[in-house]
Amino acid sequence: MRRTTLLPSLLALTVALALVSAVAPPLAAQEATPTTNDPAAMHAAFVEAIHANDADAFAALFAPDGVLVTPFGVSRGREEIRGFQAGLIANNPGLEVTFTEPTLTHNTAVSRDEVAAETWRAAGAERIIIIHTLVVANGQIVVLAIIPDIDDPVTRAFLTPMEAVAATPAMGTPTP
Repeated sequence: MRRTTLLPSLLALTVALALVSAVAPPLAAQEATPTTNDPAAMHAAFVEAIHANDADAFAALFAPDGVLVTPFGVSRGREEIRGFQAGLIANNPGLEVTFTEPTLTHNTAVSRDEVAAETWRAAGAERIIIIHTLVVANGQIVVLAIIPDIDDPVTRAFLTPMEAVAATPAMGTPTP
């Protein structure tokens, strides 16, 4: 029996959501209003909201039905997204993100960024590397995927115990 790990499943979900969201707005509408889909401007606003630790400003960047995909799950709509971000800030004192210049293509910005927090340092990881993929339509984020970079050895070592827990059958569940 083949075991499925958490990270490949999240990566597949992220790719699927990004592809669907990237083509969801009609191309003609995107070309008619190129300034509303400026991924560089939206990435800059995203960075500002993160650095301000402002969950409300973060959520306001999203379309009303926007989607946030993280290793912890999928949040849909501004309220869920705001709640996730507020929890992330509250549960991770000293949360710091060092952003890189994003790679831009059409309505998408991708950056490989360093994230640190006191809780992660206490667990043995000075920092982890995250890949942010931000898709913009009509001046708002429609999908933001936040995926750990498992090619980074520190990130991989930090995630390995979490994968083991996720792969453990629930108590009372028969094992194959």
